[in-house]
Amino acid sequence: RLNLAHRRQSSASSAALNNIYGAGYAQNAFDGYVDNASRWVAAAAASGEYIEVDLLASHRVGAAHVYSGFIDPADPTRTTTQPLPN
Repeated sequence: RLNLAHRRQSSASSAALNNIYGAGYAQNAFDGYVDNASRWVAAAAASGEYIEVDLLASHRVGAAHVYSGFIDPADPTRTTTQPLPN
């Protein structure tokens, strides 16, 4: 598979810098890793949050794979979009 977004310049509406797994910067979403320490996290769960990546040119995209990046420490086989409350 070809990853058009891998390590490309990116930006986001906000980032949760105090995320318990590390800062949730936009570039984390495109670094090729899928884990808790490498994901974008918006500063708030609010309408209007976004992330974008510069693909450098127009491309026809047939499919996209989107991973949350969060792995539940209690069950590594289960992934979610947000950590579960304690």
